[in-house]
Amino acid sequence: MKKTIIVIMILSYVFSMYSQTDTTKVRVGKKKYTIIKNYKDDYDDMESSKKKFESSIVELEKENQSMEDSLKAYNKKLESLESEYEKLKLREIILEKKKSIYENDKKITALNKGIENIDDDLDEMKDEMDNDDWGEGWGSDWIRKKRKRTNRFRGHWAGFNVGLNTFVNKDYNMDLPVGGEFMELQTNKSWYFAINFIELNLPLWSDKIGFVTGLGIENNNYHFKKNINLVESTDGVITGVNQDPNIKDYYKNTLNTFYLTVPFLYEMQFPTAMGRKLFINFGVVGGIKLHSMTKQFYKTGGDRNKDRTSDDFQLSPFTYGFTAKVGIGPLRVFANYSISTLFEKDKGPKLYPFTIGLTILNF
Repeated sequence: MKKTIIVIMILSYVFSMYSQTDTTKVRVGKKKYTIIKNYKDDYDDMESSKKKFESSIVELEKENQSMEDSLKAYNKKLESLESEYEKLKLREIILEKKKSIYENDKKITALNKGIENIDDDLDEMKDEMDNDDWGEGWGSDWIRKKRKRTNRFRGHWAGFNVGLNTFVNKDYNMDLPVGGEFMELQTNKSWYFAINFIELNLPLWSDKIGFVTGLGIENNNYHFKKNINLVESTDGVITGVNQDPNIKDYYKNTLNTFYLTVPFLYEMQFPTAMGRKLFINFGVVGGIKLHSMTKQFYKTGGDRNKDRTSDDFQLSPFTYGFTAKVGIGPLRVFANYSISTLFEKDKGPKLYPFTIGLTILNF
């Protein structure tokens, strides 16, 4: 009972001091708590002061302009005066105008300094609000455990990517291997799409260097140049067989693959004179195949037809390779190179997918 009364008395004292301090630390038992004051009133007061300062600067600048105009008129009049006495009086007026302009300039400098200080305070408050656990948000006061703030590093993985697909061989050129000519692509129609929907960031140094990982789903569309079917021979090897010769008008013939991807990236960010950060990230991306199918669109007798076949086509169930991205502002360019082959070992032509494209939407 005595402990309960003591705790109530301590809390009553703390809340009586609440309106005088921003934070109050309270120890109850073995736990330490911090009472956080609502910042909204202070924030609004500073915003109001800033607006008043800015209004004062505008008025002072108008006054300066008016006095400068008067000075020009007085100087012009001074040139035309012959009486030394009148010149002396006019020079005194001009001197007073110059003094007033000088004083106004000093006031403007002081007001600008005040606005800078307010901006610094507002930025600090915003950072504090961003980094603190605000619970219900502004307008509520609560007791919470104080947590350590950390610099916020934000990587560049999450987003919507679009690119074009092609293949390279083991010699890193685009010549198809012998027996793999049926995989020749229309590169300008072989699209790559990826939605990277989860991003996790681990800062290493301030907000400029860190590791990035997450999850994404990619769809590779390989648009064949030849009218072929992918078929599996008796020994389990994928090859291409020409389509029905009676069908002349194949206007689309594709292989589509879908993979769940996980990246492990190292990213560096650099400030630029434009005010935007230049970033570079690179690393590896692994993937698990979710689905694969072929789609064929053709016409027979003036009618449009579509055939869709879902199969594994001896495609590699897992993929892994290198990736890199560079960007500044909304412009972001990436390239992916798979060091795993498109087909499983000895189950098809030895082809290595290669993609280049743009991130057109950053999440």
